[in-house]
Amino acid sequence: MPSGHQVGPLYFRTDKLKTALVREAKAWTLAYGRQLNRSCSRDMDALVEFFDDMQKRLSRPVKDLDDIRAHMAALSEIRDAEVRIDLAIAPIEDAYAMLGRYGLTFNDGNAERVDSLGYGWRLLRQQVNTSTSALFFSRTFLAAGKWSTFSQ
Repeated sequence: MPSGHQVGPLYFRTDKLKTALVREAKAWTLAYGRQLNRSCSRDMDALVEFFDDMQKRLSRPVKDLDDIRAHMAALSEIRDAEVRIDLAIAPIEDAYAMLGRYGLTFNDGNAERVDSLGYGWRLLRQQVNTSTSALFFSRTFLAAGKWSTFSQ
């Protein structure tokens, strides 16, 4: 954009206009980045809380039928939330990648936490596989009538 524009006998200087537009665009970018950070932070908090809750529920030992029911309920909740979680992690990672690309950093630690989302989800899926194997093993013992041997 040129520093001025001639319209008939008038000459309009555009330096201050350019400066104001650049300043306004930076302010809007920062406001958008803050809101995106806040929104993704809430989503991340919910996912991490879900991961922690399910990890705790699945790590409890299986000693009786109530424990089996609790594990089955947790596995059902994870299965129901699996698609939602898969669809939530990628946009959060993309949002923080975009914030980084435009140099918008916030000192709240969320940019570092986003890296642990995929890792936490993988750990939970490993725990699901372990728990499923343990439930299958307990079903075998229960069907054989050797539950007292298994629960010890």
